[in-house]
Amino acid sequence: MDSYILIQTVSVALFFGILELGYIFCGRKQRETDALIASIHKQEGVRSVTRFELFKKRILESGMYQNYYNWIKQLLDLCWDDKETPENIIRTQVIIAITGILLTIITLLTCPIYIPLIVLLIFVVCAIFPVYNYKSKVDSKNKRFDKELPNFINKTIMVLRVGVSVENAFGYGLQSMEESLTRKEFEKLVAQMQVHSDDIQKAFINLNKRVQTEECERFCNIIVSGIRNGNRMSDILESEYERISDNQITNMKKAAEVRKTLVTCINILLIFVPAVMLLILPMMRIGELA
Repeated sequence: MDSYILIQTVSVALFFGILELGYIFCGRKQRETDALIASIHKQEGVRSVTRFELFKKRILESGMYQNYYNWIKQLLDLCWDDKETPENIIRTQVIIAITGILLTIITLLTCPIYIPLIVLLIFVVCAIFPVYNYKSKVDSKNKRFDKELPNFINKTIMVLRVGVSVENAFGYGLQSMEESLTRKEFEKLVAQMQVHSDDIQKAFINLNKRVQTEECERFCNIIVSGIRNGNRMSDILESEYERISDNQITNMKKAAEVRKTLVTCINILLIFVPAVMLLILPMMRIGELA
């Protein structure tokens, strides 16, 4: 066992020694050329650009990086997080990835094969977690939005019947709503309705972009089409409230039926499995005696 560890240690030292020798001998000429170019640029007052800076610039300007950057920025905006930035998240992921790769290589040379796999899996989870956390917050916000939308509409309808203006009525709909990302979406809707009081459909179009659920899309589309057709807001909201309430009742009935079916299946299994065992065990004993 000691000789095995000694061989692994020598192998690791030899591996890094070969890398160092290759860097010293093979890269000497290139380093001398780079130093000469840098001295010329310094004399001419031109700042030299290293290969690493060129490589970094190409990465930052690539379409894949830009798409990933914009996606993270969108998640942060949807989570109303103005403290974190996409640059910090990506930098953290890069550091975790590099550390994970180096430790995986080291453990691959010095440990059994399952250790590097575990190390690699841990670092992959750590690298994915920051983005996954924000994605989970957005999904949770969207689900809660669909859940609180009927109550919000119902409160707005009651205030509209009293004769309050549309913008103020939607503001009253926020009362008694708990502080959450969903409430912030409704607050932004009300704020944009007050800003675009002469064209409030813009507020609902923007809401549909922020909350990307089927229920929100239908709600916003019905509001926008109703406004364009000249319908009263109270009539639009009442019809929409009835539709959403009917959908929720239907979904609750379906969920109850699924639970009922599941309970029935479990009860059948609890009865069927012991009965089968009672039939099989005597037959097995008879076979052993024979």
